[in-house]
Amino acid sequence: HAPVPVALMTRFFHDVVPWWHLISPAFVIFVVLPLLYWITTKRGAWSGWHELAESHGVDAWPGDASDLGAPRYCRIRRRDGCAPQKFDRQLRVAAAPTALCLRVECCATGMMRPLAVPWRAVRDDGFQSTCGIPLGQLALGDDVFV
Repeated sequence: HAPVPVALMTRFFHDVVPWWHLISPAFVIFVVLPLLYWITTKRGAWSGWHELAESHGVDAWPGDASDLGAPRYCRIRRRDGCAPQKFDRQLRVAAAPTALCLRVECCATGMMRPLAVPWRAVRDDGFQSTCGIPLGQLALGDDVFV
């Protein structure tokens, strides 16, 4: 077999595979990493977490809170949000006599304060179907759904 000419290989990567630049280190450092950081910082705003933290944010859960674990499927969204934010196995839930306690356990932990939402602000919002999976939904306040 004859070797493939270098010019043909170069043309292949420039014309046929125009995405080759996406794997360059500079692209990762200057585009991908800042984009991931920006998305991580916006997650609290997009989900409605920051609004809840203004009125229900705490430094630590109440001492009498019983840990209920992290749900396998969890979506949090604002009423006016375009898409729910996925918190599968990342949202730790606990119940205290006075509040429903929520804490995010992932890369955005420092940007999303733990919450202690009083039971009077929590209501059952029925079942919602996500990808064919019926999930129970809670309304926290007027504008955030878990």
